[in-house]
Amino acid sequence: MPSSNAFLKQAKQRIESTLKRFFDSEMHKARHPLSLSLMRSVGEFTMRKGGKRARGILVLLGYLTNTKNRITGDILKVAAAYELLHSYLLIHDDIIDRDFERRGGPTLHKIFERTAPSVLSRNKKEKIGLDSAIIAGDVAADLVQRIVLRTKFTYHQKIETLELLERILHTTYVGQVLDILALPEKLPSMQDQLTRYFLKTSTYTIEGPFLTGVQLGKARIDKKAFHAFALDAGLAFQLANDLQNVYSTGYAGTSSDIREGKITLLVSYALASRKYRLQILRLLQQQDKTPGDVATLRSLITMSGGYAKARSVVMRYHARAARRVEKLKLPPIVSGQFRALLDMIINLMNT
Repeated sequence: MPSSNAFLKQAKQRIESTLKRFFDSEMHKARHPLSLSLMRSVGEFTMRKGGKRARGILVLLGYLTNTKNRITGDILKVAAAYELLHSYLLIHDDIIDRDFERRGGPTLHKIFERTAPSVLSRNKKEKIGLDSAIIAGDVAADLVQRIVLRTKFTYHQKIETLELLERILHTTYVGQVLDILALPEKLPSMQDQLTRYFLKTSTYTIEGPFLTGVQLGKARIDKKAFHAFALDAGLAFQLANDLQNVYSTGYAGTSSDIREGKITLLVSYALASRKYRLQILRLLQQQDKTPGDVATLRSLITMSGGYAKARSVVMRYHARAARRVEKLKLPPIVSGQFRALLDMIINLMNT
């Protein structure tokens, strides 16, 4: 069995090779130039450098939890399906957040906007960009089902996989709505904040992909115990990600959440300070924030104690997740990857 780092590298390469072959095949079958164009756009977006393929790798790890299994072309297709699902959600999420950058390049709606006919007004170009990206996201969603159905798993296994994907999507949609409603004008409860993180990260990023692999690999694990691990690891990861986004260098690198004034868990911790609460709320509600406004918000979040509180929560959930991994009694290659995931959370928070 390869080392943890070697496995990660090989798995990523094999998932990307599977995606490339799938896109090449689908583009070859395209019956209309626009269909080909949309397929190519989704393919280029999905294959961009910078994608960790974390969800696809978790599918493979779930499958390998049954030590009799070896990675096959079929389980790689299911792993690729999760990367297509991720593309679908990212494309639509970038539209919702009006983000302009993804993985070191422009978001898909910005690409479509820039390629719109030059004679059009700015507003019409923007609308074409948004509308086209919505359709491209729908194409990615369709490809998720298509690649699963192309596997040689039994009919029953394919249906089970698609049903699990549907349940994951449903919980993610609920998390997305909670995300949209997390605004300073109507402060979300702490429970809504935790629920949003559990639905968007714990279920979609960790639990769903891994259990898909477990299900297809006919492995046996304590699902209740793994659910508890996924909740802890997911919350630690998302909060560490929030810290990185808010404290990243420069205005352009700052999360759209802070520019749009969303109430994340990090911001909720900062708002607990009576001394800085009104200043933070006033800046969050301000439209068209300048780089100076963003820098001031960062300082206020730090002075309020929100930054320190968020770090302590990350460390607490990280420690709990680490203890849970040991109790799961997973094969070494699987438990090793989960330890690497937990290390990544700490590195994320410290960058």
